[in-house]
Amino acid sequence: MAMYMTAIVIGVVGGTYASVPLYKVFCQRTGFGGTTQRADDREVKEDKKSKLMGKLYEMSNAPADKKKQGHTWTDEEQASRLATLKPVPNAPLITVTFDSNVSSTTPFKFKPATRSVSVVGGETALAFFTCKNQSTSPVTGVATYNVYPPKAGLYFNKVQCFCFEEQRLLGGEEVDMPVLFYIDPEFYEDDQLDGVQDVTLSYTFFKTDEEDEDEDEDE
Repeated sequence: MAMYMTAIVIGVVGGTYASVPLYKVFCQRTGFGGTTQRADDREVKEDKKSKLMGKLYEMSNAPADKKKQGHTWTDEEQASRLATLKPVPNAPLITVTFDSNVSSTTPFKFKPATRSVSVVGGETALAFFTCKNQSTSPVTGVATYNVYPPKAGLYFNKVQCFCFEEQRLLGGEEVDMPVLFYIDPEFYEDDQLDGVQDVTLSYTFFKTDEEDEDEDEDE
């Protein structure tokens, strides 16, 4: 009987010790007992960021970028495409005006270095935007863009661009970001764009990480 009781006690004690790591795992997974959920939190943040990026893609009215999920040209693609690209002779000039915006939660000062540029279809143009983090902490943001009139978005091609790519700026940091683009010569063949000589390229920056400061402290 004594041996039986001893076995029960040992079993209970052993089960208690075994339950400690199991309980710890349970708490880490669920947050029960006030434990942190670092692994799960990261998964949640990654999921949120993925959903945000999806929304940003949808906010762009340029079909080519939606299809490519923000893809910009590789060096090989650039060389191949640009080698065959030629400005349309005697074509009407198209004035591309640059517009910049930031969301209310993004502490960036964001503006085009040049207000506008005039090109013809098939002609490449390089423009720059300046972005400064006006806060004292690192901030990560992503820019989405739209082309107006919307129909012109079908023919607006970006060879190099900072859109849909996370830009992380330290507190007070300022950077110049290039945009290399051209308007497809087929722009002139679209009846819906007859007489259109003004196109606007509009960017909006969104903050993508609400806990940049916390992550920096953890690192």
